[in-house]
Amino acid sequence: MQEADHRSIGTGRQFLTATGLAYAGPPAAYLLALSAFLKTNQVIATSGEFSVTSSLLAWAPDAAFALFFLAIFTLATSLARSWGRLAVVATMLLTALYVASLNVASWGYFVSTGANLSWSSIEYWLVNFEEASGVIASEGSGGKFVLVASQVVGALLFAILAALPIVRRRLKAARPFGKKTVVGFYAMVSLVATIFAVLPAADGPAASLCQNVPMNILSDLIEDEILPTERVTIRADEKLDSSLDLEIPEGQPRYNVVLIMFESLRWKSSDVYVPDLETTPFLADLAKDSVVVEDEYTVVPHTTKAVTAINCGIYPYLDTEPKEASPGILPRRCLAHILKSQGYETAFFQPAGNFEKRDRLVSNLGYDTYRGLNDMPQEGFENTNYFGKEEKMMLGPSMDWVDSVKGRPFLLTYMTLCTHHNYVTPQSFARRDFGVDDEDLNNYLNAVRYTDQFISEVFDEFEKRGLMDNTIFIIVGDHGEAFGEHGRRQHDLVPWEEGLHSFSMLHAPWLLSPGTIEGTRSHLDIVPTVVDLLGFKVKKGDFLGTSLLKPVEPDRKLHMSCWFKRRCLALREGNLKTIYHFEQMPMEVYDNALDPYDEHNLAYTGKYDQKFLDDRKEEMLRWTKVVNQQYDDWKDQLLSDAVTESQPRLGKELHATWGDNVELL
Repeated sequence: MQEADHRSIGTGRQFLTATGLAYAGPPAAYLLALSAFLKTNQVIATSGEFSVTSSLLAWAPDAAFALFFLAIFTLATSLARSWGRLAVVATMLLTALYVASLNVASWGYFVSTGANLSWSSIEYWLVNFEEASGVIASEGSGGKFVLVASQVVGALLFAILAALPIVRRRLKAARPFGKKTVVGFYAMVSLVATIFAVLPAADGPAASLCQNVPMNILSDLIEDEILPTERVTIRADEKLDSSLDLEIPEGQPRYNVVLIMFESLRWKSSDVYVPDLETTPFLADLAKDSVVVEDEYTVVPHTTKAVTAINCGIYPYLDTEPKEASPGILPRRCLAHILKSQGYETAFFQPAGNFEKRDRLVSNLGYDTYRGLNDMPQEGFENTNYFGKEEKMMLGPSMDWVDSVKGRPFLLTYMTLCTHHNYVTPQSFARRDFGVDDEDLNNYLNAVRYTDQFISEVFDEFEKRGLMDNTIFIIVGDHGEAFGEHGRRQHDLVPWEEGLHSFSMLHAPWLLSPGTIEGTRSHLDIVPTVVDLLGFKVKKGDFLGTSLLKPVEPDRKLHMSCWFKRRCLALREGNLKTIYHFEQMPMEVYDNALDPYDEHNLAYTGKYDQKFLDDRKEEMLRWTKVVNQQYDDWKDQLLSDAVTESQPRLGKELHATWGDNVELL
């Protein structure tokens, strides 16, 4: 009878044992301590100072997980016997390793970008490891890798602790816990865990830290790879591949077009928009005889996606996969396709390597000539960042190409590089101190000045060849760049003005009167603008964008997305911008006419109530489904077209064998 009094609740089984606590307690304590340290470190990095409240709220989801981890694995280990206990302990240690490793990896990612790790980013690195390794190496990630790897050692220590002979002897000698102790233990742990789980998010930038990253990654993995994708009905005006029928009036001059996509150039880092910065002296002088677009926005702040929107006037695929580079996937309505149909020569130059299958993308865009890092002489040109070399390596080869097509109209496109993270300028370039505390920002501003100098040399070469009076120049930033304005850095996960609002200018003083273009404008507008400038007539079909030469509605809508899936979306309605963070942060609303830097969040106030936010959220989510469904369907069609049930007719037969096992037909 006395023995039964000491048993736990149940029929002969102990729901709480010293052995169970010995196995589950150390890893749970480690997860609690590790997450507390990492989240406090992130809060300090985000706000610039230590805050007990923000640190506690940021740590709360991780603390709740660690406490539930303690309760569940203590119970499972206490109940299990023999091989069953071994399986439970192995599962527990793998779970602890998974959580600890991802927390440390996410911290390292946060140090570089100001954002948490996600399944989308992990999947991208796994699929593109060789390409992404240069990016990772640029961050000096050796120490961070060691920290992640050290979690394996920690997990082994957890396993060894409870298995040590001295510990095992003490565990066997331990008296069973009474009913009150068992109930009290699980009730207290569950209650504290629940309290932590329901605590609200912190205010300000620290709000993005109030989440359990490993569980978010697991949830995204399940949604991406296991759950079925909901299909939507696509309206005619939403179709990205609707056909276009264009014609050029007889006798219309065929002007040359030079498109310069300025890597990561945000509007507020150029003298064209903010006088006396001394970052773009050439462009500032050029602007006096140019047309400046006041408010131009990228669709996705990532180069591959922006290049697609700029060159084709359609939305890119809204995920990290460069699906736009799948051979033949893009509809033949891009700028190069249109101009080639009218007898234009086309070429695309960049000093970067073949990151994200750039050669295939350029081919899909319709260009006949592509010159990347390995297609041009490299001797005498310095490396800039992990993607390639300095812009000036393009100057000679591109001018040789211009000379080779003399007498024929052409489209020449440059994609610059130096201003991409990690903002390295050639040693031969005279750097200056721009008086900013952020070293990355100072490097970036120097890189902007270097690229400005390169553009001036391009113009000099066109002047020498007498091509200025029949060439239209379009200079546009592919996206912006962030330096901690909203707690994030670089561009892929930046849905605020510093990431979305780009530089944009047209130069053709013999054709356009200098001035400014007002209204909310998009990269989708570049193709219809060129068509308009060249005098082409649209006989059938329409563009998603609107020519910059035409007015737009004051409340024009523009959809935008971050690069990583399910991280952030933005909707512009005239001057009003709404941002949705997929429940990882509260929604945001900014009036950019009054608040050009997104500093005063209007969400949940006045007319921007919950219904207003829910309506925008639903509209933004539908947009992502409409766009991605079309790309998925295009790719499925390409694959189905490549498969045939019958053997195709052979034009010529060729037989070859390798030994007895392989035969080529």
